[in-house]
Amino acid sequence: MQGCGLGKSLVKDVFQFLREKGFFIVDLECAPASSEGFWKKMGFQEFPESSRGWGFQISGHKRLYKTVIATSEPTTVISPDDEVFELWNDEAHLMRDTEPSWVWKLQFNKGTRELVKPIVHPAAPEWRARWRKGDDVFKDGPVKRLLPWENTSGSFVVVTQIP
Repeated sequence: MQGCGLGKSLVKDVFQFLREKGFFIVDLECAPASSEGFWKKMGFQEFPESSRGWGFQISGHKRLYKTVIATSEPTTVISPDDEVFELWNDEAHLMRDTEPSWVWKLQFNKGTRELVKPIVHPAAPEWRARWRKGDDVFKDGPVKRLLPWENTSGSFVVVTQIP
């Protein structure tokens, strides 16, 4: 039945179910390797590499991911007055004098510290993350130490609100 749209329909239905249950992201292992093309057609993307080549593989198989909901996108345009979340693609102690790999401008729902769209991005627990506004740094260090205001479960950082 390959090529009849059944796989696409099934994935669409599963994503609708996951959205209704409050999931943010899905990741999968491409095994067999021949499945990679299908998953990429469905919008899945490859995990980023670390600055030293460390990746997000399982048993040598490629992993792909896709967000289930609309998420905040990284930006390259920020002003000194913007409150931002920054992420580096390697261990915090190795990334002290480098520019972040990704930057998100924090946008909040009116009257709250809840983000309009959550930040959902692949990240290793040891990668460096920083929350700042201008020169004022509120938190800086490994992703795994930035709790409780974010979820670092699995291979992703998920930020839904800021204190």
